Amino acid sequence: GNGDNYDDNGNDIGENVRDAALGAVVVLLRHSKASAPGVHVDVEQSIMQRLRLARRAVEARCLSDDATDYEHKYDSHGYVYGSSSGGGSGTGDDNRNGGEENDGNNDDAAAAAAAALEGLATLPRARRSLCFAALDGAVTGSQNDGITAGTDASMRILETPSAELKRDVASFVIFASTCLHGETDPRCLMQMLRLLHRCQAVFLPLFGTAASAAVPPKSGTADTITSTSIATKDGMDVDDDNNDISRNDRAFPTVSMFDSVAPYYPIKFTPPPNDPHGISREGLRDALMAILCTVDPGGSSGNGKYDKTAAGTNDTVTDAEAESMTTLAARLFLERLLPPKSHDPYGDDMDYSDGAERIVDKIEALNDLRDLLLPPGAAGAGGTLVEPMSTVGTVLIKELSSTVIKVHSDAVMDMPSASDTKERENYKVLLDTCCSLSSGIALRLEELGDLSSSHWSVFVLDTVREMASVLTNAPQGMKGRSSTAYLSSLAACGGIRTLRTCLDICLPPLIGVLRGYGSD
Repeated sequence: GNGDNYDDNGNDIGENVRDAALGAVVVLLRHSKASAPGVHVDVEQSIMQRLRLARRAVEARCLSDDATDYEHKYDSHGYVYGSSSGGGSGTGDDNRNGGEENDGNNDDAAAAAAAALEGLATLPRARRSLCFAALDGAVTGSQNDGITAGTDASMRILETPSAELKRDVASFVIFASTCLHGETDPRCLMQMLRLLHRCQAVFLPLFGTAASAAVPPKSGTADTITSTSIATKDGMDVDDDNNDISRNDRAFPTVSMFDSVAPYYPIKFTPPPNDPHGISREGLRDALMAILCTVDPGGSSGNGKYDKTAAGTNDTVTDAEAESMTTLAARLFLERLLPPKSHDPYGDDMDYSDGAERIVDKIEALNDLRDLLLPPGAAGAGGTLVEPMSTVGTVLIKELSSTVIKVHSDAVMDMPSASDTKERENYKVLLDTCCSLSSGIALRLEELGDLSSSHWSVFVLDTVREMASVLTNAPQGMKGRSSTAYLSSLAACGGIRTLRTCLDICLPPLIGVLRGYGSD
């Protein structure tokens, strides 16, 4: 494998041997150890070994010929000395984390993964795809172990997974997420997006979180592996054996996964004519949205703190709004609706995109918000799906409300200056989409009842009060007309409680205005 030996076709024999070895590892990873009849398998140990083997295999394949010194790099078992593979690449109990003590810090794990994958970008597409197949094989094998061992006593370990298993899983997910950084080939991108979503479906339940896809992949649904809650003793999180479990050890790396996929939003891919690979913009969009719309009720760290008293309530629900996938994705979509201004003094804040293109872009962002926050069947689903609206805080609800109102108001202001009939029609669709989203959110919050009382107050009550003052002072202005249209949609489709609120607060000022015109 020194790069000097080539076959008759000019192919590097060493590289071909390494490809064949990695292909064999892929087959091994996908094979279920629990499938052999009469063979007892420790499912937890099987999963950890798969994840560690997949990481070592990919890291080894990413090494260049110059960096591959097998005599000094590997011991007799093939383990990497001083590997950056946190989560058990070493040999023996004293070096379980490959020469580095992994304390569960996701930032350190991400940096280590990036260092180990420096050679990935230099590999041809086919070899990168083979590396990704190895990671997918580890997930497939882990999933198969859990399914086929369902009647075995060892399956019980997944109901109370150890801190070591959670650490290995988190390290693997960070590693897989890092593999996506900088990927430009649409075939590899599709492969990795599907892999990351499968990581959510298979591994999120191990962290006490029921994965729920608002936009599930067309091939199936999330796996239903259950886990029990972690008790607290003397101020520490402990498992059933009273072993201390730090919050970082039981944290699913949602932020790392989000950071790897967010640069690809929105999907702007256009396939070439007669593309034989079948990769489409819609397919990539669905794969990306499947990740972003997977509900993680506990967030990434389990100890996130955010202000749920923005509406003057005493809501003490604890979750990690700042790090939950729903919140991160919602803010990503909101930035698409209202892009932040650049703080670069030498930057150019001018938007050179076509007006019609900007309107369509906003419509798509609003539809993405609907897919994220109002998935079909989430309300009253009897626990089979987790309600996305129940996993975010009032701070995000306020941002959502103000952004949608701003987009609606701007559209009302800009519509009279539309350049042509098509642009005017696009503005109408944008206005209808804004109203449909806002009324849908109001209705969903109303249906959730006490669970989201503070959310409903922020999204509906505060908004109605603010707009009622506009109706009192300038009902005939553009802002007054915009407020009237927005409130009308809330009253018409937002639920009984919302309707009563709109009538109680808005009717008196409107009647006063009408009386004033009558006296004139």
